[in-house]
Amino acid sequence: MNNNQNNNIEEMINKIISIVGSEIKRYYNRKMSKKDIYITMNDLTNLVNSLTTTDYKKAGQYAITKLIPMINLIIKQENDNDYKAKYLSLLEESYRIGARIDFGHFLVYYEWDSNDKIYEYRFPILRSYVYYLNKMCFDPTFELIIANLPSGWGKLLADDTDVLTKNGWKKHGELVVGDYVLNNKGEWVKVKYIHSKGIANVKVTFSDGEEFYCHNNHEWYLYDRHTQKNKVIETNELLKNYKEKDGRNRYLIPFNNYVIGEKKELPVDPYTYGVWLGDGTNRQARICSSLKDRIVIDTLPYKISSTQIQKNTGVIYNNYKNLRKELKKIGLCYWNKTIPKFIHEDYLTANIDQRLQLLAGLLDTDGYLNKKEKKYIFTTSEESLKNTFIELCNTFNWRCSITIRKPKTSTSGIVGKKQIYQISFRPDCFIPCKLERKQLYEYSRKQHISIEKVEYINNPKIGNCITVDGGLYLVGKGLKVTHNSRIAKLYEAFRFGVEPTGTFLSLCSNDTVVKGGSRSVIDIIKNERYGKVFPDLDYDKMKKDLFLKETDGEWKLKYCSMLASYYASTTNSNVVGQRASLSIHIDDLYADYKEALDENLNNYYYNKYVTVWRERFVQSKQPQIIISGTLWSPTDFIKKVIDLTKSESEFIPHPKFKYTLISKDGKKVIIQVPAIDEDTGESSCPDLISTEKLLRKRNSMDTYLWETNFQQKPTPPEGLEFDWNKIKTYDYVPDNKYNCSFAVIDGTRKSGKDFFSMPIFQYANEEKTEYLLVDCIFTKTATSELINDILDKIVENRIVTLVIETNVDGGLKKVLEDKFDEYGIDYCTVIEKYNTVTKSIRIEAEKGRIVKYIRFPSREMFGLNSDMGKMMSNLTTYSTLSKNRNDDSPDSMAMFTSEIVGEKSKPKRAKAVKRL
Repeated sequence: MNNNQNNNIEEMINKIISIVGSEIKRYYNRKMSKKDIYITMNDLTNLVNSLTTTDYKKAGQYAITKLIPMINLIIKQENDNDYKAKYLSLLEESYRIGARIDFGHFLVYYEWDSNDKIYEYRFPILRSYVYYLNKMCFDPTFELIIANLPSGWGKLLADDTDVLTKNGWKKHGELVVGDYVLNNKGEWVKVKYIHSKGIANVKVTFSDGEEFYCHNNHEWYLYDRHTQKNKVIETNELLKNYKEKDGRNRYLIPFNNYVIGEKKELPVDPYTYGVWLGDGTNRQARICSSLKDRIVIDTLPYKISSTQIQKNTGVIYNNYKNLRKELKKIGLCYWNKTIPKFIHEDYLTANIDQRLQLLAGLLDTDGYLNKKEKKYIFTTSEESLKNTFIELCNTFNWRCSITIRKPKTSTSGIVGKKQIYQISFRPDCFIPCKLERKQLYEYSRKQHISIEKVEYINNPKIGNCITVDGGLYLVGKGLKVTHNSRIAKLYEAFRFGVEPTGTFLSLCSNDTVVKGGSRSVIDIIKNERYGKVFPDLDYDKMKKDLFLKETDGEWKLKYCSMLASYYASTTNSNVVGQRASLSIHIDDLYADYKEALDENLNNYYYNKYVTVWRERFVQSKQPQIIISGTLWSPTDFIKKVIDLTKSESEFIPHPKFKYTLISKDGKKVIIQVPAIDEDTGESSCPDLISTEKLLRKRNSMDTYLWETNFQQKPTPPEGLEFDWNKIKTYDYVPDNKYNCSFAVIDGTRKSGKDFFSMPIFQYANEEKTEYLLVDCIFTKTATSELINDILDKIVENRIVTLVIETNVDGGLKKVLEDKFDEYGIDYCTVIEKYNTVTKSIRIEAEKGRIVKYIRFPSREMFGLNSDMGKMMSNLTTYSTLSKNRNDDSPDSMAMFTSEIVGEKSKPKRAKAVKRL
C-alpha cells in the first residue's frame, strides 16, 4: 500500500467520522437508520484496521481517540441486545487495533474474555501504574517507577488442600510453577506463579461433607440462587449470607465440564482393572464371577491361565496371565502382603473413554442399577476404594452419596467381615457396562453441591495462593472451583511486542517465583490474543522459529539483537554479563517481614542495587527500572531506595493521579496506593472491594500486616507497643455521669508536618481507676487555627482539667482563658507543663500506664479518616524500631498518664498491721 492509498484511506476515515459522529450523538433522533449506522461503523472499523498494515501507529490513534469513544457512546444508548452484541464485537476489534500502541488498551483486549480481569476490576489502583509503564515503554528518557499497591495477600488456600494435577494428587502447598491443575472446563492449566505464604483462618464446609481452609479474602466461583448467576465471591461475603432467608444454602458449585484428561498407555486395561477391583482376589490375578455374568470375565483382553468352579455356589474363578505383573506396577496384587484396593491416580487423569471403561468394570461386578431412580449403587468394604471411586465420579462432576451397612455375603458367595459402603450416583451419559441389566440410557438432572457452613477457626493454618491461566482451578477431592489472581508480566510481554529486539532483567529473592514470572511472559507471548495484536510475534504461525532458546531462567526471541531476551535471576546470583536494554524489574525481595527487619540483608540489597543492579543496563541507553513489592519496614530495601530517589530528585504530588509523586523533571515516579483512602475513609477501588469489606479485613488482621500490605505504611511488628492486640478497648460510650472529662494538648506551631493532638478522657468505672478515650482533635493544623475547636470540645465534653505542653505554644493558656467567659466556661482548670524529656523517653516510661489505665474505642466505632481514626492509627502503628515514628498520638497519651492519671495510678503502701 503506497502513500497515496494511505492518504485516501485516511480521507475516507475522517469523512465517515464527520458524517456519522453527529448521528451518534443524537442516536435516538437520527436521520440515518439503526442498520445504516451499524454498517457505517463496521466499514469504519475495517478501514482503520486496513491501515494497520502500513501505519499501525496512526491506526491505533484512530482506534483510541475516535472508534472506541464512538462505539462506547452507541452501546450506552442502544437497547437492542442484538445490536449491542454486534457493537461489542466492533469494540473488541477496536481495542485490538489500539492495543499495539497503548498498554492500557492491550490489557483490556488481552483480558476481554478472561474470568480474571486484573485491569478492569482494579482500574482505580492500577491507573497511574499502567500509565507510567506505558510511558516507560515509549519514552526512552523515563527512568524509574516505584510501585506499592494494595496486596493480593489473603486469596489463599491451606497448604494441606488436595489438588489434582496432571501427575496425580498433590497438596496445595506442594505445587510449583510448571505444575498443571484442572480448570472448570476440564482442561489442564499451568501454574504460573506461587505467591507468598499467609494465614488460612476460615473453614468452608460443603453439603457433600468436604471441608476447605482458606483466608477470609479467598475467592470462590459459585452459583448464587438469589441473583441466579455464576460469579466470583469473596469468603468474607460468604461469612455473612451463605444461607437464604428460608434456610436453604444460597451458594452452589457450578456444574463443571468432565475432566478431559488424556489418552494414556495405562499399566492395566481399564475395564479389567475395574473388574478386578470389584471381584478380584487381593493377592492373586484371579477374578470370580457367577455363571450368568461370565461375559464379564470371558471377554477380558488377557489369556486365562487356569479356571476353577466352586461346587457349592457355581462361582467361576479365572486366573489371567501377566495380570499380576501389571497390577504390581500400580502397587497392587502382591502375593506376600495385602494392599487395600484403590483406583490409581493415573486413571483419574486418563481420557473420558478410559475412565468410563474403568467405571463399567466396577459397576459390572460390584454395582447395581436402579433404573426407576436412574442411579447406580456401587458397593465396597474397602475405604480406600470407596474414596477413590468417589474421586473417579468427581471427574465427571457426578455427586455421590454414601450409606454405610453392616457386613453381608456378596453375590459371589463371599462372606464379609467389614462394614459396607454403598455409593450412589446419577450419571448423565452412557456407561459401557457389558451386562445389559446394568445399562442406563435415561438420565436425571444433576444435583448441585452447595456451601453448608462458613466459619472462622481458632487455629489458622498456613497457606498460599497460586496464579493459573484463566483464573479458575479445581481443588479438593470433589474438584470444586476456586479463583486466583499480575500486571508487570503483561507489561513485559507488551514491551517485547513494541521492541522485540531488546532485553529484560527480572530480579527476585525466590528462584521459583522469578522463573515462574519468566514462564508467564512466555505463555503470554504464546497466547492467541497476543499474536493478534503483534502479528510479527504470532506464535501460532511461528512455533518453530519464534524462540531461539526457551528455558525459564533465560530465553531468546528470534528478533533479539542481544545475547538473550530475558534473564530471570535471584538477588543472590551473579548478574555480571546480564544486561538489559528494555528495563530491569526488581520485585518482592523479601519472603516476609522477618527478612525485611534484617538490617544486614537490607544493606546488602541496597548496596547491590547502587553498585550492581542499576548498572546492568546497556551503556548506550538510559537505565529504566521498575521496583515493586511490599513496604515491610522503614529500613527495608524499597524504603531505602525511595529515600535515595527523593534525595536525588525533588518530588511533587501528581496533578492528575492520586497517591502518585512525580519528580519535577518528569522522569521518576513513586506510586503508593492505600486500600483505604485516608482522606475519604473509603475504598480506593470500590468496584473490586467495598469499604465495608476492607474494614472487616483490617479488623481481622494484625496492625502491621494491614499497614504494610494494604496501606503502604512500613510498620515492623516487633516494635508495636500499642498494637490492637495489646491495648484494651470498649464498644460504646457510657453516659458521663460524673459530668467531667480530662484532656491534654500537644500543640504545633504550623500545619503540615506534625499533628496537633488533644485526646479527651472520662472515667470508665466507679472506682475511677480506668479512663475511656472518648473524643479528640488530631489534625495537621496549626494550634492558632484551632482555638475555637478547642473551646467547643471543652464545652461539649465538660473538660475540668486541661494540661497544655508549653514547649511549642507558651501562650495558649492565656488565649483560652481570655475566651472562657464568652463560652460560659467556669469549670476548667488549665495547667501548663514544660516537657524536659524527649518523646521516645516519655512514651517508654509511660507505656505500661497507657496500656493499663486507658481503654480505647474499638475499630468499629470510628471512620478511618476521622480525627479519632487518625489518632488511633498513629497510636497503634507507633514502633520503637521505626526511625520515622508515629509519635504524636502515643506522646499525648503518655502526657495524660503522667500529668493527669499521675498520683492516682501509683501503688499505695499497705498500712502496718499490729500483731497480737
